[in-house]
Amino acid sequence: MLIAFIAVFVLFLWGVPIFAAFGLSSALALWLVFDMPPHMVAQVLYARADSYVLLAMPMFILAGNLLVHGGGVKYAVNLFDSWLGHVPGGLMVVVITGCAFFAAISGSGLAAILTLGVMLFPEMEKHGYERHIASAVIVIAAILGPIIPPSTVMIILGSLMEVSTGALFACGMIPGLTIAGGLIIVGVALAKWKKYPLRPAASWKERWTSLYKSIPFLTLPIAILGGIYSGYFTPTEAATVAATLSLIIGIVYRGMSFGKIWTSLKGAAASAANIMVLMCGIEVFSKFLHLTGVPTMLTQAIMAAEMSGFVFVCISAAIVFALGFLFPPWATMFMLMPLLMPILLALGVNYYWFATIYCINVTAAGCTPPFAYSIFVGSRVLGVSFEDIVKGELWFLPVHYIVMIAIILFPPLALWLPTVMGMRVGL
Repeated sequence: MLIAFIAVFVLFLWGVPIFAAFGLSSALALWLVFDMPPHMVAQVLYARADSYVLLAMPMFILAGNLLVHGGGVKYAVNLFDSWLGHVPGGLMVVVITGCAFFAAISGSGLAAILTLGVMLFPEMEKHGYERHIASAVIVIAAILGPIIPPSTVMIILGSLMEVSTGALFACGMIPGLTIAGGLIIVGVALAKWKKYPLRPAASWKERWTSLYKSIPFLTLPIAILGGIYSGYFTPTEAATVAATLSLIIGIVYRGMSFGKIWTSLKGAAASAANIMVLMCGIEVFSKFLHLTGVPTMLTQAIMAAEMSGFVFVCISAAIVFALGFLFPPWATMFMLMPLLMPILLALGVNYYWFATIYCINVTAAGCTPPFAYSIFVGSRVLGVSFEDIVKGELWFLPVHYIVMIAIILFPPLALWLPTVMGMRVGL
């Protein structure tokens, strides 16, 4: 086992990508320690990638890309702006509601930064919002994407934990909307305290016109989530429906072209491929850990310590948070789940409860220095320094942690909705 960890560390120092560092070092260790030939390693990779559930991930990413390039997002932004833009901190409220709505379509935080951030950041600056506040609210609101269904993180978690993806989606609904509501309250209070200028209210004609023009866009989350929970199609089929409807909406709004379709396809393929190769690389590492008996030894040690499930969830949340400083969300997921799942099973911890906590934790950690993947993206896209975004997010990031702690202390916050919907999540 020491060989694999040393090899991973050396490859990291050489600047080798995460998937290659884990995959190559573990393949070498499997060959030297267990005499596993390369073709058997290839079978391990294929077994992980061959998942019907994971097909949903690239299709949801494609749906988001088609909406971005097809121009449909601007109609939704106009809708939220005309109805909410006049309240204190109106542009912050528009950003947060827009990110929450976009999350219900694509499940991607990065797409929200690229679209809503580019559209609204100049407008926020023009209306007197400080750069660090304007950029921070965009970055923090964007990480609603992996929490509010459909979530790409929950799709991967469902595959790794072998639980219902639809039930995981339902578990994330109330926490995601609670976080969005908390961010809006903070934004409104901050705007009043800093005395940001109020914008004039739109006329009722402008409001109803914006609602009418955004009807095609508004049908998307209804079709996606309604189709899943009414039983008409699975999450994977819902992803395909989402991509198809996004293409049709782009055509209806006359913003789609063959070039934009090709760009959307390339972007979705690249994003999905990055996640899949990372998943496959760490799957080899997980195979090595399994053969060395590390998960079993950890489980026996935890059981011998007579640790309760609640205490273990708190400790694992701290570990996830620490690793979130250094690695993207998918990397920590693939590294930790093979180790955590046997322990969760032995302690009787509810998988759905744990997965909801994990989603909020890992996305919030991605906005917490020093790694702060989401902040790096926001800094590059918005042209704001890393330090400025960190300064501004101190107002908003605590909302995520408050909701996560509330779910740890009161599991029904996550489990009540799927239970009411008739799903078996163990509440």
